Amino acid sequence: MQKPEPRNAAQELSPPESYTSRVGMRPSSFYQHFRRVTSPASTVAYAVGYERVLQFTREYRRLFGTPPVHDIKQAKGRIPSPPDNEP
Repeated sequence: MQKPEPRNAAQELSPPESYTSRVGMRPSSFYQHFRRVTSPASTVAYAVGYERVLQFTREYRRLFGTPPVHDIKQAKGRIPSPPDNEP
């Protein structure tokens, strides 16, 4: 029996240009939009009325002395795991 060749996940990914052409955006615009909608800080920034995540992050750091991602990681570490549902 022949051994299967190891898979290289990086080679299987589509290049970003294929996505940007599908949605009609420049790569830089696509990247900025992707970061904006996938960042936990972006959710908070828009919820409290900021139009730009960068502005929110800058002001958050100035006020609290640390970037929001630092506090997000700490908060995630303090949130207990949900209990297992037993039948």
